[in-house]
Amino acid sequence: MYHRRGGIMDGLEEVLDTMEELHRLRNHAQELRASGIRALLARRNKPGNPKLPDPWDAADDPVEWSLILRTFQLARRQRLLTADERAQLGAAIAETVLRANDRCLAGTLFQEDRAPPVPVLAAARMLQALAVIPSQVFSPLGVACYSRIVRELYTVCPPDWMVGSARAGIKGVASAFATNECVRAVLGVARSLKDTAKLAELLGYFAERTRTIHDELFERFHLQDWARIERFRSALALHVAATSIGLRTFVEVKALDVPATDDSEVIAWANKLGTEVAAQLAGEVPEIEKRLTAHVAELEAMVPEPLDATPHALVLKYLRTALNDVAAVRAIVTANPAPTMPWEMLAKLLVETAGRVEKVVDPARSYLSAVIDHELAAGRNPASVCDYADLAFAAAAYASITRRWDETRLADAARILAAAMLADGTLPMGRPFHVQSGGLRLHTIGFEVTRAFAYVMRHLDHAPLSAETATRLMRPFHTLQPNQEIHGWCDEQPPIPRRPTVWTSTIAILALDNIVRVLSLHINRELTRHFTVTSPKGLQLHELLYGDYGIATHIGEKKRQAAWPHDSSEPIAILLQRMRAHVCAGQVPTATRPAHTAILFGPPGTGKTTLAEALAATCKAPLFTVTPSDIVIGGQEKAERRARAVFRALSFITRAVILFDEFDSILSRRDGKQPTSTFGFILPGMLPKLRDLYDRSRQNGVVYLLATNMMYSLDDAAIRDGRFDVRAGVYPSDALSRAGSLLYAATQSQISTIPTERFAACVKATTWVPTAKLAKPGFLLRLLGHLQNESLPSLPRADESFVYIKPSPDQPDNPALRREREEVHEVYLAVEGRVLEALRSIRDDDSSTHSAA
Repeated sequence: MYHRRGGIMDGLEEVLDTMEELHRLRNHAQELRASGIRALLARRNKPGNPKLPDPWDAADDPVEWSLILRTFQLARRQRLLTADERAQLGAAIAETVLRANDRCLAGTLFQEDRAPPVPVLAAARMLQALAVIPSQVFSPLGVACYSRIVRELYTVCPPDWMVGSARAGIKGVASAFATNECVRAVLGVARSLKDTAKLAELLGYFAERTRTIHDELFERFHLQDWARIERFRSALALHVAATSIGLRTFVEVKALDVPATDDSEVIAWANKLGTEVAAQLAGEVPEIEKRLTAHVAELEAMVPEPLDATPHALVLKYLRTALNDVAAVRAIVTANPAPTMPWEMLAKLLVETAGRVEKVVDPARSYLSAVIDHELAAGRNPASVCDYADLAFAAAAYASITRRWDETRLADAARILAAAMLADGTLPMGRPFHVQSGGLRLHTIGFEVTRAFAYVMRHLDHAPLSAETATRLMRPFHTLQPNQEIHGWCDEQPPIPRRPTVWTSTIAILALDNIVRVLSLHINRELTRHFTVTSPKGLQLHELLYGDYGIATHIGEKKRQAAWPHDSSEPIAILLQRMRAHVCAGQVPTATRPAHTAILFGPPGTGKTTLAEALAATCKAPLFTVTPSDIVIGGQEKAERRARAVFRALSFITRAVILFDEFDSILSRRDGKQPTSTFGFILPGMLPKLRDLYDRSRQNGVVYLLATNMMYSLDDAAIRDGRFDVRAGVYPSDALSRAGSLLYAATQSQISTIPTERFAACVKATTWVPTAKLAKPGFLLRLLGHLQNESLPSLPRADESFVYIKPSPDQPDNPALRREREEVHEVYLAVEGRVLEALRSIRDDDSSTHSAA
């Protein structure tokens, strides 16, 4: 992990007004993006009156359809609209795909007399759309689009006569714009393969987990409750990961339609998903192989012109390689049903295939690099004319291929583009991207350039985005909206009368999406300079050893008997998956209320900080750690102002985890007494800030956690609903959790027999041992050695005082929380007795060993 910290928040207050303005612009961009999508959806659902002029200007051609597909799929995948609206989007996507196929675009891409005016652009845009729609990227249309793009990238054409450049249409000129669109399309195919590989890895992990936790063995050891919770945790993790907004697979993943009322429904869904994905692959991959085979045969039968001979041969080469890859995948998926599917092997093969697809665009590096150098030189020389649009497209495509965002040329390009932006938010018009005889000249619209510029800016750490630049970026979305009631956009030089254009509106929506992302990332990036921020690279959630399965089971029984009046009986493992869904925008298939805030309380050393780090690592999100010293560093007279600045800043961040560590002193109980310390003066002003942060965090995909050793001392007003969703105790691992984890480790290690007496001795010897120590590498392996006739290893000293902390003399106790703590302590001891007694019954009533096979 890495640490970034400004000098104890030096300069934080100076940047907050700028962050506030960027936050306001981000919210406005989100509103425009949603209203634009709704306008396009309304146009589809409610056709205009044929007797009246159409309020929209529509081309009704394949390029426009592909842009509509891309926009609708963006809204559906990111869940930007309501559930009903997303269902309408699904129908619209299916209908548009059908129209594209019905027009036989696949059969016209190679025939100049029947091709669209810009066939390469049409192929690139269509493939970009198909790459994010399950089951479409390798459809006949997708294969033809991919083939046409590859052919174009390897065709030498004017004015640069370089391999790797692309033209938009027949007899046109190469341009950075067309090349960028081709690169986007090919990398979209690779992304689809990689994300399908991730899905295969997830299914493989779940399958391995469920195979290892087989009922007979765990029931024999009376650990079926541990097995049930662990299966549910694994199934819930699969659901959250498979439905997150970042996953673009070429197979369809169906989430649970209605909230599950029982753990078994989620587990059944996970098992069914593996079967469904395996069936999709077994049915679809042979069809893909047939399509590729037919397409290769069609190309082999063609006699290219002399100048086209080399690109034609290279297209055949890449398609034959793809055919070999598909044949290898087919051999796996058709020979193995879901229960025996080698998911890891399949994932590895898909990743390798994606790598070969990515290499297709390698020749474009040289061309794009040359364009960047040429336009940078022109931009630095007042006597030269820079084509700013070409610079934006070349920089975006080059960075997409190389992923070398630290290149100074990209930062230089961003600065030149920002400086050249006109007051109306547009850049000077550059050269046309397509020119044909007869006077046809096609220029990119301004929103295309805005989209590319925002894409470059969103990845640059060393190219700060000023509020002035962001404000100018947003201006065209107001000046180019001809009808305030329709929420569509037109280009800079529209026909009269001005009407919103479908093509332009879709590009505007995609540009707004990039602007939202760049603003969010820039706000996060700027604020990391003023906080302690880490990007954890250690243990992830599925690698943790959870220690409360027994407590949760016992409390759950008491709740069903109406004998447990307290907050929650949910295992922490399940709570963290719900929080993961909030950060990653995944779906939680249960009927439980949302959870994005929690108090983690318990003795020192039980792993509270580890839980926060694992959550951040799993979400690939930054972890902001805030301590009282961050607030009171300037003394009492500045503490209130500092607290206001800290919480105001935290309310701007997105997709992150916040850990409030050692905040007991700031949030301690007042009990009607006058404050006598700096912390006491801060608390009254802190409560509304916590409420505001709660609301903002819910909107921004942020989770915040309060880690404390002294739950009993916290002020009631500070920890009520509306500030924290859940209070979760983090204790030393209970007996059920220790026994289940040890038995699982034994089955993973393929220990042939498990002596029950030694097994029980291991479980008993680890009573009160902190979960964090049990989870250390090698600890369970040493315990497993005892199962194989080795001596029991020396264990950390621990006693009951480790879990049952008494209030300190200078802190008042909360009677209600004290009773809860005492009752949890009783539950912990009850679980110990129940599990150890069950293990002793195995030793007394059965043979001395049990097979783990």
